[in-house]
Amino acid sequence: MSRIRLFVALLVLVPAFAHAADLKITDTSGAQVIVKNASLDYPAALGAATRVSDGIRVLQGDGSATVKWKDMQSLIVRDADDRSKPSRLEVDVQLRNGRHVSATLQRPADVKLRGKTELGEYATELDKVRTIEPLR
Repeated sequence: MSRIRLFVALLVLVPAFAHAADLKITDTSGAQVIVKNASLDYPAALGAATRVSDGIRVLQGDGSATVKWKDMQSLIVRDADDRSKPSRLEVDVQLRNGRHVSATLQRPADVKLRGKTELGEYATELDKVRTIEPLR
């Protein structure tokens, strides 16, 4: 029975880590950090979090999309006020195919960026991030 549980656990965990990306993050202080196996924890009902490791959720007009890390060259936050916790942040997304798209991050203070750095476990709120560059 324990082998079956181990097998099921591996089936669940291996795909989650297979899509995790390494990201170069610049925060509000100007510090640049390489975050390995990065994921984003989005708030969900009943205090649980939904973890996304293959991209970032953005708003485009009235709809939402998940931009995959593999398709993104960079994400840059525009005109952010570092003193407040905005409900939305305007961003510019540069895609690997050369296209440039404007989008919005919704409730960025509620989203946690997590991963590992050379110093250990890393976590920050998305509203503290100014640029994201997926590393190949």
